[in-house]
Amino acid sequence: MSALEKPRAIFFDWDGTLADSFSFLEAAHNHVLEQYGLPGFEKGGFAPYFGRPREEIYPALYHDKADEARGLFEVFVKENHKEMLEPIHGAFECLQTVQRLQIPAGVVSNKLPAFVNGEVDHFGWRPFFLTVVGAREAAEDKPSAAPLLLGLERAGLNVALESVWYVGDTVIDQKCAENAGARFIYIDHENKPLEKAPDVSVENCFALRDFLLQYAGN
Repeated sequence: MSALEKPRAIFFDWDGTLADSFSFLEAAHNHVLEQYGLPGFEKGGFAPYFGRPREEIYPALYHDKADEARGLFEVFVKENHKEMLEPIHGAFECLQTVQRLQIPAGVVSNKLPAFVNGEVDHFGWRPFFLTVVGAREAAEDKPSAAPLLLGLERAGLNVALESVWYVGDTVIDQKCAENAGARFIYIDHENKPLEKAPDVSVENCFALRDFLLQYAGN
């Protein structure tokens, strides 16, 4: 792992990074696919779509029914997301360490704001974050830098971008960080290589917590 200066701010992706949403999203799409008589995903089959922008997912899965399917999907998510979603193992302990180190933190997600904010509150994690940025709140969603830059603005953080860490689990997160000039910290849950090396790669949230502990006392 690379040696980096202590971050002046850390922003986290949500789904797949702090929230274990894969199985839930797969179930949600299976529910919608069933409404159209389309074959659903077998367990784990949603993986190629996970983390991709919704503008790509819906046309790929639902074709000319993409807009209608989006509405059905959002109804299912609204009714079920809090109860069916679980934190990623070790995420809470990692966020505790970030807070203990007094590093400002936030969330930048491509999930709709009502959903990601509802989940943050359901987990009881609001005190960990200065701000939460969801889909369509910035001029563009990830992989654009715009959501991360909006997060910094909302948090009132006037820091050098190279001192900001963005933590995520997909190449879209990496491109967001790169487009902003921030450092990308990759949580590699599934041992999947990226197109290029991240600034730091860790296998899970516990490993990120341990990496952050080097800054204790700084």
